[in-house]
Amino acid sequence: MLDARTAQNALEDALHDAILFALGERIKFSDIASLRAQTTQGTSGGVQFTEDTLAVIYVGGVVTAAYRWSPLSTANDDGNNVIKPNDTSANGRWVKWTSALRIAPVVNGPSYYLNELPSGPLKRVIVLDKSLTDEEIFALMNGTVPAVFIEADGDLPEEEILQTNRLWKTNFLFVISVLAQNLRGEREAAQGSSLSGDPALGANGIDGLIKSFLKGPLLNRIVPDIRDVRFGHASNSTSALAQRRVIRQRQWTVLATEQNPPAPGDEVPAEDITAQPQLTALGQQSSFDQQNFLVNGISVIVGIGLVKNIKAGSAMVGGLLVNYAGQSYNFPANRDTYRDLNPNGTLTLTSVPNGDPAPAVTPGALRVGMTSTDGSGTTFDGYIAAQKDDYNGAVFVDLDNDGS
Repeated sequence: MLDARTAQNALEDALHDAILFALGERIKFSDIASLRAQTTQGTSGGVQFTEDTLAVIYVGGVVTAAYRWSPLSTANDDGNNVIKPNDTSANGRWVKWTSALRIAPVVNGPSYYLNELPSGPLKRVIVLDKSLTDEEIFALMNGTVPAVFIEADGDLPEEEILQTNRLWKTNFLFVISVLAQNLRGEREAAQGSSLSGDPALGANGIDGLIKSFLKGPLLNRIVPDIRDVRFGHASNSTSALAQRRVIRQRQWTVLATEQNPPAPGDEVPAEDITAQPQLTALGQQSSFDQQNFLVNGISVIVGIGLVKNIKAGSAMVGGLLVNYAGQSYNFPANRDTYRDLNPNGTLTLTSVPNGDPAPAVTPGALRVGMTSTDGSGTTFDGYIAAQKDDYNGAVFVDLDNDGS
């Protein structure tokens, strides 16, 4: 559960990172070597990137890895999860990340895990401690547009176990605003570019993407005690420079359960619990094995082309949670390719001619699924393993029947 002492920080960080990873601009690199060679130090010795700077390894139109700049990191360069730039001997590292969250960037288009996106419209995402004037906001952004700023507007707690100071259902209040600018005018700051081939979004479009992405219990995958996220009233608080600069703001409420747990040594009766509903599917299994099942991801999008991205994900393998980072793979033509997740987080991929019997499962691994190909692309992808994942938010259960 969210601890009352750290709940506000956890929710602010969750909102910031979700919006940044979903809509943040990426710098594209062809390989790790070019990422490592990227200049990160300014001419005066200061770092030229912020914690909002994202980068991807982009090969053949597919994102194979996603990184975020960490200005203070001094972690060791391992060639994969942490990359130290060539031009620094002190702080600053590229840190690899994946996400369990998904977004559909285009109306009627497919959805993607956030770490699969090649880029996005936003230059910055900033959390504010209080409401600022327009002048203060413009000074803070320093011309970096479009940008999103998140104002932490307070909270409304309601105690669930009366007079115990233990558990609350709390509505955390935020205002999420979009700052956009387009010097061509004609309301393009609000509505986006009207030029053919120019994908620049206006404040309306960015606000709409945030609405489509954040609403509901999705963030429960990041902070388990988020019960729901709801959006409210919006307005354009600023329209300046003859409608060339606009700030569109919207009210948001994050519904979460927070607690003040007993200190070590305290003994209190169990009065209430929070249960997490889960959805299960057997896949091609005859029964559900609690030690071996898929949690999420590790799948392939069907379509033209044999080079495909196998999505990041996780699964229980032999009773242990195993995380898989994802990879790009060149599937052989006219084959059924079976993927087995090993306990070390790697995949063993075994191919047989279409329709032939399945090969033996890799010892100690979980057979996750199978992908079929013809001569030009993938024609089928399905799970073989059973699946179990959280469904919506946690459910509060009143054990002592006190009505709270």
